[in-house]
Amino acid sequence: MSLKRFLRGSTLRGSWLTEATLRMLETACRRPEIAEMLHLWVEEIAEAQPGPRVALFLRESGRWIRLTPDNEPGEALVIPETTLVRAAGSLTPFFVEGLLPEGAGAVLARFAGRGTWRGVVALWREEGRMSRRHAREADAIALAIGRTLTALRRSETSREEAEVRERERLAAEVHDGFLPTILSAKLHAESCLRTDAENARTLRAGLRRTHDLLGATVREVRQFLLEMRRPPDTVEEFVPWLEEYAEDFSRENGIAVDIRVEGRGELTKVQASETTRVLREALGNVRKHARARHVRIVILFGSDATTISVSDDGVGFDLPGTLERVMNSSHNGLLGMRYRIESIGGDMRLRSQPGTGTTLVFRLRHRTKSADFGRREEAGSIASEAERWGSSTLAESLQLTAEEVDSLTEAIRELAATDEGTV
Repeated sequence: MSLKRFLRGSTLRGSWLTEATLRMLETACRRPEIAEMLHLWVEEIAEAQPGPRVALFLRESGRWIRLTPDNEPGEALVIPETTLVRAAGSLTPFFVEGLLPEGAGAVLARFAGRGTWRGVVALWREEGRMSRRHAREADAIALAIGRTLTALRRSETSREEAEVRERERLAAEVHDGFLPTILSAKLHAESCLRTDAENARTLRAGLRRTHDLLGATVREVRQFLLEMRRPPDTVEEFVPWLEEYAEDFSRENGIAVDIRVEGRGELTKVQASETTRVLREALGNVRKHARARHVRIVILFGSDATTISVSDDGVGFDLPGTLERVMNSSHNGLLGMRYRIESIGGDMRLRSQPGTGTTLVFRLRHRTKSADFGRREEAGSIASEAERWGSSTLAESLQLTAEEVDSLTEAIRELAATDEGTV
């Protein structure tokens, strides 16, 4: 039975079931326990039902679990297991009489999430017969419960898949990162143990190599823990989180990071979360590839958009050649960064040349047409792709205002002057 048919024929308030279903779908995103989810449904139904009482029966681990409203007066409904099994297998509601409490009658309708839990909705009275209208209501309620249980199962599956992917990523980090270094240190230690006591020079060289390898492992573990740091929970925490992260990044990698913030911020929670990931990825790229001594991050909060730049004084790279390798590789961190920014209605541009360092700029508009969100255009030639990345004029490609260009330029120059004074 469809929700529209229910709303046409039910004596319940027309909007109740729709609103209750939406609330339960939001609840499913929190991934509660199934019993908690159904208990919330029982309370919703009991509050909306002026006449018959309600009970839900869930089939779990080979037994039936009954859920009833809190503080329900009188005795609870008792239904034989054979009747519940019959109801759970029936495609249409049916009526049952002669239940406990003595003389109670009910209409039973099965609910089932797709590929997940199954159970029975019971609308019942201690006295009097249930009507066909009650059957329609029970059927519509069961349909709504099934939809929310399907959403709950999908939410749990998504979480499980995300956890599996994260475990695989962590395993790869350990396997390809500091584990080989530890094994190498172990081999050098074993070599030292086999060295004759008289050969002090060889022994010292082996111990020094072991010491260096273990030192490198400590640095890798610290970097690993830094990357695992939890992102900010609120928009207000974004700038303080970034400042603390940059300080730790500088200490662990010996790369100075200067941050300048202009104006007062207006980022959505999603924008702050995705921006955090992009900045973390950008600093990671500096650490791995740039051989830089200084990084400058400028955050310009404007009236219509927020513009963020990340500049380093590293070795730079050939943008068209790098993009060709990126598009032919499964490890396309640069494309991932751009897709993150575009998914929240922004634009990202990159400028770099060998020997001149790299500048990354992205702009997040405060009010963006929904059609601009999540766009992923097909890649064309390497030359056109480099044009889209903004290898020439960042200001033009991002459509920055003159004021924004001046503010960004001044901030970067001041930070650069500070760096030169401290060298």
